[in-house]
Amino acid sequence: MGEREIEDALKRLGQLTQEEAWIGYAQILKTTHIVDKKLDKIDDKVNEAIAMERETTIAAQQMANSVLQIQRSCSPKFNAVICEYSNTVIGNQLRDNLRRWLSPPSPQGRCCGSMGNVRFHKHF
Repeated sequence: MGEREIEDALKRLGQLTQEEAWIGYAQILKTTHIVDKKLDKIDDKVNEAIAMERETTIAAQQMANSVLQIQRSCSPKFNAVICEYSNTVIGNQLRDNLRRWLSPPSPQGRCCGSMGNVRFHKHF
């Protein structure tokens, strides 16, 4: 190989290296563009979620305000009746549960098996 051929080969190698660099830059640009599009989609979804959260908060606040208005508009006597009714229901349930718990077991509730001197009974 002559000196001229070596210079031509080096020149061609320099051109190839430059072309490879441009191809690399193009691939990076393409990848960046794809990532940018995906981030835009994510950003849109996040903004939709934020808007939905705001709408939900506003709806919940409006519902709470409506409940408060209804409570304020009801007469104190009505509120007392509702409160007394719920206390009566809870009191009756508590009384019934205590009676069942304190009552002796029925003969039908006995279990046939025994463990030493201990007999098993149903307490209902």
